[in-house]
Amino acid sequence: MTLLNVTRVLPLVLFVGALPAQAMTAKECQTMQAELASQHKSLTASYEELKRMGEQADEVGDEFVAAKEESGLSPVAAERAEVLKAEFETLQNAVDDKNSELTERSRSFTQKRTSFQVSCGAYIK
Repeated sequence: MTLLNVTRVLPLVLFVGALPAQAMTAKECQTMQAELASQHKSLTASYEELKRMGEQADEVGDEFVAAKEESGLSPVAAERAEVLKAEFETLQNAVDDKNSELTERSRSFTQKRTSFQVSCGAYIK
């Protein structure tokens, strides 16, 4: 292929790649809508779980702060503070991981929902 032929084909390839997504059939839209509803329900449940995890981490964090203040009183109190510190850090890491996972899942869901709205716009009234 000569350089001239490549330059004639390249704009066509770029143009075709820029075309909007094809409209989906009504059946495909119904299927996608059901999948989105299921994903939304799952995300909602996961965010509730994240909220509970955060509350648990906060409670352990409060216990840790109180135990840390008492840690100078006895070796038992100091040991309890260390145990609570480790538990708090573990819970906080779990919350951070869950939050990151949900951020990515939410981003993916939003992209799918946008695609659904574009592709199935004729059926949404």
